[in-house]
Amino acid sequence: MTMDYRYNIYSAPYEDIVQQKTVFSLNCNLIGRYTNIYNLLHNKKSARDEFDNIYHSRCVYCGVNFSALDYPLFEIDHFIPTNPKDNTIHNLVLSCHKCNRLKSDFFFKEMIGLCHPDTGKLFEIFTRSDDFTIQVSERFKVNTIVAEFYNKLELGSFLRQLDYLISFIFDSLKNKKHSDDVIRSLSIVKDKLREKRNYFYKE
Repeated sequence: MTMDYRYNIYSAPYEDIVQQKTVFSLNCNLIGRYTNIYNLLHNKKSARDEFDNIYHSRCVYCGVNFSALDYPLFEIDHFIPTNPKDNTIHNLVLSCHKCNRLKSDFFFKEMIGLCHPDTGKLFEIFTRSDDFTIQVSERFKVNTIVAEFYNKLELGSFLRQLDYLISFIFDSLKNKKHSDDVIRSLSIVKDKLREKRNYFYKE
């Protein structure tokens, strides 16, 4: 089976997200008085931490993790951008600032079964090439919705390559199987790449 483009050999894959979010929504100690889950995630740190953990602190669209971005640059995205907003747990996903802003109100009903990060086929639709570029897999290249989604989120950009490389190095460092010298060198490289990433970052 092909590896999900959003993670690497050192990072944990997404698993049973729908089930984990269902358990989350039934946790009275976590939810408390909140009926609006979006507000809960903004106002209660323990709930937000639990939500982030479900996604392994990683953007569901491009795969960048907290190591490449400052925490405030991770946001809660409404996958279906209805008005009024659907603030139930299964319409909310963890997104980096860039993906959330670029996606904005982009939506077709066909996207629910195709591109929803929790239940869709993103891991089949997109692949990661040897140079870390996110590409559309052969099977979906003729799909116009996939093409528009890919272009809208700029998934093929240089920034996505850089984010993946930084995340890869960070996950590798957490693995703790390197020598002290290698860890020091990789840490320096990661920090330099992060500086470069922040320099190139655009809203």
